[in-house]
Amino acid sequence: VRSNPWHAAQVVSVLGAAAPRALWKACLADLERTPWAPWTHMAAQKLDDGAVLERTERALLDSVRRTAPHRGGVGATSTPELALTAIVVEALATTHSRAAARAIRDAQHFLRRWQLVVPVAAAFDPELALGAFPLAPIAPLLRSDVTADALRALSVVPG
Repeated sequence: VRSNPWHAAQVVSVLGAAAPRALWKACLADLERTPWAPWTHMAAQKLDDGAVLERTERALLDSVRRTAPHRGGVGATSTPELALTAIVVEALATTHSRAAARAIRDAQHFLRRWQLVVPVAAAFDPELALGAFPLAPIAPLLRSDVTADALRALSVVPG
């Protein structure tokens, strides 16, 4: 966990101040490499670390695309991923700025656009796939964690 800041931040986001200090230090060191760190943002919320929140919030807001064809999506490549989009919504859920509310609404719209509804594409078994979310617009793979992340993100009320 110490060697993977993403997982370290997940632990800190749950345990807060009870988490081993080394895990939080790993998260902070990783911010030097990349400020886009949704789990570190959530850990900073738990720790009430305003400096880290400010630093990570801007990167999260900037990662939500503002233009077509994937407005609202988040991802490091030209095609966004639904799980990354969902985690940004979850991370911004307690942020009450206009920019965060807009980013959340855009991301939620993107997620809804990709939820599998009737008629379900021929590549999927309708009994298993109805209501699920693919990995990405160009990756018709279904994973329960992506669907869980997307559904959690859709339950966030912006603002």
